[in-house]
Amino acid sequence: MKTITFLLVMFFCLTIIPDLLSQEDEIKKKSSIEIIGQVFSGRVPLEPDSRFFFTGPTQTSFYYSDRLNPEVQIRYVKELIQSISVYGSLSYGVNYFWSSLIIREGLNNTSSLVGSNLFRQQHKVSYASGHAGLRYDVPIGKDDSFNFSLGGKGIFYPKQNRTISRAEFSDARGENISYTVTPTIASSSKFVVAPELEINYLLAFKKFPLDMIFGITFDQASEIVSVYNTAITFPDDTVNFIHDFGGGRTGVFVGLGYDFGQ
Repeated sequence: MKTITFLLVMFFCLTIIPDLLSQEDEIKKKSSIEIIGQVFSGRVPLEPDSRFFFTGPTQTSFYYSDRLNPEVQIRYVKELIQSISVYGSLSYGVNYFWSSLIIREGLNNTSSLVGSNLFRQQHKVSYASGHAGLRYDVPIGKDDSFNFSLGGKGIFYPKQNRTISRAEFSDARGENISYTVTPTIASSSKFVVAPELEINYLLAFKKFPLDMIFGITFDQASEIVSVYNTAITFPDDTVNFIHDFGGGRTGVFVGLGYDFGQ
C-alpha cells in the first residue's frame, strides 16, 4: 500500500504539478519599468504681434523669448491582456525662459547694432505631474513593437516667487529703461489636467530584459498657465508681454525600459 501511495505521489509530482506550473507561466502578465527623458516645444509670448514694436523716430525696440522644457518621467507598465496594458507614471519638469530686449538705432530690424543695447534674462518654473492610461502594442518582428498610448495627466505647479526687476541706461535711447518680470504663480499654486496621446517605438535587446524607447507625446491642458508677466517701461511708454504655457504641447523623448516576467 505504501508503495502504491508513493508511486501515486511521484506520478502527481512528475506530471500534474509541472503542467500546473506551465499553465501559470502562460497566464503570467508582463510588466516593465521605464525611465523617460523628453523635451517639450516652447511658446513665444501670448500675442505674436507684440514681439516687435517701434518706440521712437530713430530707434527700434525688439523683444523676443526662447523656451526649453525638459522633463523626466518614471513609468510602470502592466499587461492586462495580450497587446493591452495599463500604465502609471510620475514626472518632474522645468520650464526655462530666456527673454531679450534689443534697442537699436534706426527704424527697421536690419539696422546696424552700433549704439544698441541687449537686456537678457533667464527665468524658470518647475512642476510635477502624475500620468495614467492605456497602451496598445503592435508587435514588430519577434521582440520590438509600436506602442500607442491614450491617457491623462494632472500637472501641479507649486507656488514660486521669482520676481525680477531691473533698471538700466540705454545708450541707444539716451534714457533709463525699467524691466520687471512678475510670475503669476507667486501668490498661489496651480493645478491643471490634460489628456495625452503617445506614440513610441520599443527596441528590445535580444539577450537582456532591456528596451530602448523612442517616441513623441501630444497633450492638451485644460487651461493656459500664465507664468510671467513682463513690463518694459520707457519714460513715455510701457509695453507688457505674457509668457505662458499649457494649451497644446508636443514633446519628443528617448528612454530605457526594464522588463519583468519575460
